[in-house]
Amino acid sequence: MNARNFQKIGLALVLASLFACATDQGTINSKVEPKANLVFIDIGKFDSELHASLSQKSEPIVVSFYDPVSPNGMPERLQKWLTSVERTGGKVEIEPPANEFAPKDPLLLISLFSGLWSSMKTITQIQDEQVLRAAKGRTAVISLERNAAKQLVVSKVTFVKAAN
Repeated sequence: MNARNFQKIGLALVLASLFACATDQGTINSKVEPKANLVFIDIGKFDSELHASLSQKSEPIVVSFYDPVSPNGMPERLQKWLTSVERTGGKVEIEPPANEFAPKDPLLLISLFSGLWSSMKTITQIQDEQVLRAAKGRTAVISLERNAAKQLVVSKVTFVKAAN
């Protein structure tokens, strides 16, 4: 077995144990420690961690990814949070890759995220008022970069507290 396979098996075991411990009932666990940096995993524990962080920390909360995420393939769990930011009066901004021409019309960049804006399913899933309260007063900045294959991917999503 080579080192790469060993790493994949180790990551799979970690993810499996996280999944076994997480509740995916849509409830927010109030005993979760807030963090400034989170790694996205598509399980209920992520919602609990992001909720605790947004509710209790005023500094930026950075969400990064284990796997590359296409701008058109934003996970639904994260779309829920981005839509909550927008529904509570915040903004979702797009940060283009460094040293790349940014179109004068930001709608050209935002059109990359068509799934985010057209997903009515996501909007109807936001029923938990705790999620809406945690996202209120935030701006979400979606940072893009080019990977080694020159494909456009989401490098991170940063939730920044809006200045009062």
